[in-house]
Amino acid sequence: MPELIKTKICMKADLKEILGQDEMDIFVPKGSTLGDLLGPMADMWGPRLASHLFGPGGDALLPGIRVEINGRAIAILDGLSTMLADGDTVSFHPDRIANTAASAVRQTRRAGKDRGAGGKMTNANRSKEESMVLKDRVAIITGAAQGIGAAFALGFAKEGAKIVIADVQDGAESVEAVKKTGSEAIFVKTDVSKQEDCDALAKAAFERFGKIDILLNNAAIFANIVIKPFTQVTTEEWNKVMMVNTTGPFHCTKAVFPYMKEKGGKIINISSASIFEGVPGMPHYVASKGAVMAFTRCMAKELGMHNINVNSIAPGFTHSPGGESVDKNKALPIGPLEEKQMPARSLKRMAYPEDLVGTAIYLASDMSSFVTGQLIVHDGGMTFH
Repeated sequence: MPELIKTKICMKADLKEILGQDEMDIFVPKGSTLGDLLGPMADMWGPRLASHLFGPGGDALLPGIRVEINGRAIAILDGLSTMLADGDTVSFHPDRIANTAASAVRQTRRAGKDRGAGGKMTNANRSKEESMVLKDRVAIITGAAQGIGAAFALGFAKEGAKIVIADVQDGAESVEAVKKTGSEAIFVKTDVSKQEDCDALAKAAFERFGKIDILLNNAAIFANIVIKPFTQVTTEEWNKVMMVNTTGPFHCTKAVFPYMKEKGGKIINISSASIFEGVPGMPHYVASKGAVMAFTRCMAKELGMHNINVNSIAPGFTHSPGGESVDKNKALPIGPLEEKQMPARSLKRMAYPEDLVGTAIYLASDMSSFVTGQLIVHDGGMTFH
């Protein structure tokens, strides 16, 4: 009897819709190649799978299908001759061809579920869950007890994500808000300036939900900042802001990496449009957020091999408890921040936390699977970057 090796097969993005599941273990004889997986895969998932992945004869991938072994993309030009080793994880990533097929599958499923007796459409049978782009994903969101972080938590939950609220403040209200959407949430008291707190956060998330798919680094010192001449900013103030705003994302990224490195994940860092505006009176805050942008690009390069996307959002002035507090605490002759920014905006309206949620959902979902190292400026078109 030949010696067998175990290979984990993972279907990414919309191929999961076609198959109804996203992964399985297959045992093949030692010395097998990627092409040798076709038969066992067809036995398990049916011949319809082969039509979405392989060309006639089953000896080549369809154009545009990307394959990764253990998170590393492999080039397959003439066939499927790549040799497999015991414990390999083989991931299939569909392009527009497979996505089109998956879309048809979704439409067929919805049509069947949405029609009642006599083939008539019934609102009662429509399933909102089928359109949730973060369904069953597990998201850690720091600084989510209130304000923008709480809006992220609620928005992710409405898209089906299970939420881990991390904050130095009590997150009970955010947890209850998430639960009202029908999703699940826990609160873990966390000071992101401490590595041990961040490690405990990741451990608690994994123990409760069994995985970590998304990290949204939102926690920051902002509300308590007084806009004042840089000569009045003490070294203690500078270091405190840096420890939370810049070192915090570093700590959290280190903490979740062991849980993401095998299956990939999404990391979103909140920077600030102030890094492009040159806002006076808060050099420590602006510098910390500039560092977040640089950190994002560095991590995108380093973590890409693990199929981890790292991106950043740079909000402009947003009406939240933190934003309004800063607007009131000024020791420089600067008028209301809204009045200062509005004339320069392309979109002539105020911004609120909810305006940021859609961008974060996009970066956390499969819709952005080939986007990494990017910063999206979210200031109503005041600065173009």
